[in-house]
Amino acid sequence: IKVSASNNAQVESPILDFSLYTPVTNLNAVVDPRFTQGTGVEQDCMIDNLTGLMWPKNGGLFGTMTLSEALHTAVPAMNATPGATGYNLCGYTDWHLPTVNELSSLVNYSQGLQSVWLNNQGFNSVKANIYWSSTSYAPNYNNKSWVVNFGNSTVSQDVNSLSYAVWPVRTVRT
Repeated sequence: IKVSASNNAQVESPILDFSLYTPVTNLNAVVDPRFTQGTGVEQDCMIDNLTGLMWPKNGGLFGTMTLSEALHTAVPAMNATPGATGYNLCGYTDWHLPTVNELSSLVNYSQGLQSVWLNNQGFNSVKANIYWSSTSYAPNYNNKSWVVNFGNSTVSQDVNSLSYAVWPVRTVRT
């Protein structure tokens, strides 16, 4: 999915499985505003009105870590461990490491530096760095996973033992 400057959704030959998204019935639909900041207990989160996903407002909540640390320690702790980073964030305990589809949905190809664009949309601390997804590169290739670079807008794969940024997500609507 590519999003134009006016927040139009455009599907361009997806090579990934986009079946997890809320269906876009009008491919030229304008979603304005694209993101809405939560209120009350949800004030530290942003809702993507195009995909129905909720993201922490702080794109640098966890800093960097390996994929294993993100999947098995940091994100599970934010759902279940009082005192953990992001514990019970915005009142929810169903956060997960995003799939490559969920993470890449934040990329707006009509914009240059994605981190700057996202920070201008109401997020903060989004870095022009690589962020982990939970999607393995290939079923029999367990040491690599898909990543999204919020600097140069690329979706690629890398070795799981490297340290990259982590940005959890949850589904608001199904």
